[in-house]
Amino acid sequence: MTFNMTPEQIQALWTAAQEAGLSAEQIRGLSISNPYSQRGATAQRIQSALARTAPAIAQQFLAESGAEMSLQAKAAQMGLTEMTNDLQAEIEAFSPKTPDQARFDRVQEILAQAPGGRAGYYNEAGDYVPPTESNATLMMELSALDPEAYQREELHRKPPTANPGALNEEGAAFVNARLASMNASQGVG
Repeated sequence: MTFNMTPEQIQALWTAAQEAGLSAEQIRGLSISNPYSQRGATAQRIQSALARTAPAIAQQFLAESGAEMSLQAKAAQMGLTEMTNDLQAEIEAFSPKTPDQARFDRVQEILAQAPGGRAGYYNEAGDYVPPTESNATLMMELSALDPEAYQREELHRKPPTANPGALNEEGAAFVNARLASMNASQGVG
């Protein structure tokens, strides 16, 4: 189906074709058509690349085409069947996200895994839920994606103290010595 594309749509389609890793011959064989109205491996590669590089335009193409993802891809997305690379590509193609949406979703996925670890607690039923260890890899990814969420998770990693403002004897001795040194240098008795 050939239709009038805007210059932005043509540019996005051209970029997606290049990002999809198509050969020069495959690109020459493409027409100005909605990639979501097409089927096959080449169309799927372009759909996936378009969803990554121009999610807003991919959403326009999706709406115009009326296309839907396959039952198997939806089942894999819901965890009902095994996820494969092909199914993941189909899901990405039919779920275009802006970089901000993708970042937000990934942060939520990480936070759901409690990357900072959690202290043990008793749930509402009175059962003890043991503590979980922190996950350094997820914490590093979280620090890059959302520094504020990282700081909140860091608080979970630190054990509570009885009196956080209290100094131990060694710390108190250091502070007293430092104060005495400063007072002596300023001529305070």
